[in-house]
Amino acid sequence: MKGKRLLVLGVVAALAFAVLPTSASAKAPKAPNELRYATFNSSLNRFNASKSLKTVLGGIFIDAVTLVKDSELLAYQQVISSWEREHLLLNV
Repeated sequence: MKGKRLLVLGVVAALAFAVLPTSASAKAPKAPNELRYATFNSSLNRFNASKSLKTVLGGIFIDAVTLVKDSELLAYQQVISSWEREHLLLNV
């Protein structure tokens, strides 16, 4: 049960870290639904590089979440969706 709580905490922290503005960036998002970091990969890189999150959650946990999410992203990018098949591959 404790492991599940830590996993949920890590995912919440990753999502918060991806969308919250940073002090280094004075420019606010142009629209309320615009994310500060548009790609999951860039958010994951920032999550992995955060020293404060590594201090709070532990470096091993951050490394594990990064490894899992990176492998999930790679697997996701290798799949061709039905929309891509229909609209892109048929027009080649």
